[in-house]
Amino acid sequence: QEAALFRYQEALELKPDYVEAAMVASAVLLELDRPLEAAEPFRVLEQKFPASSIVKNYLGRCLFRAGKVDEARSFLAKAIELNPDFAEALGNLGVLMWESGELDAAVETLGRAAEIAPDDPDIVFNVGMVYSQLGQSKEAARVLEHFLVLEPENLDARVHLAVLKIDHGDVERGVLNLETVLAVDPEHADALRVVNDLQTILDGAASNDSQGP
Repeated sequence: QEAALFRYQEALELKPDYVEAAMVASAVLLELDRPLEAAEPFRVLEQKFPASSIVKNYLGRCLFRAGKVDEARSFLAKAIELNPDFAEALGNLGVLMWESGELDAAVETLGRAAEIAPDDPDIVFNVGMVYSQLGQSKEAARVLEHFLVLEPENLDARVHLAVLKIDHGDVERGVLNLETVLAVDPEHADALRVVNDLQTILDGAASNDSQGP
């Protein structure tokens, strides 16, 4: 990563308006948890290309990761103003709203992103998580089922779906999802925890039944 980053930074020194190099360098810096550095090339590009929704989106994303929420929101909103159908920018703004506690606004914004890009797994997953946090578990389950069509190997999402199903009384499908997870990863901590919780509930119910009226 560091070697690749050095080469892309060299390219940006030679050509500061090299958008593709800035995007890759930014992605590497974000992986290295250096978001303020990741934002710097896009500050230069934003001055040079003020009408670029792509540049504003990436700058907003980096600033959000750096904790500069208000500034990030401003750039993401400008990106969407320039391109109202920019699903990635809508998705980024929706996550910002979600993490800021604006759940209703988040689900509306992420919903718009999902309408534009219904098969983007990141957007679909985030929609499901916000619905879950809002307590709209049926909607959350529906969205997560679609997400698992896109990413069937995502075990954490499958456990979350199992919990939603069990909470709604569909224990059979919930358990089926847990069995699928444990078949792949027998030590999956969240799946084992849910199984243990479910077993405790069932044992308690059986004990009450045996005591009689």
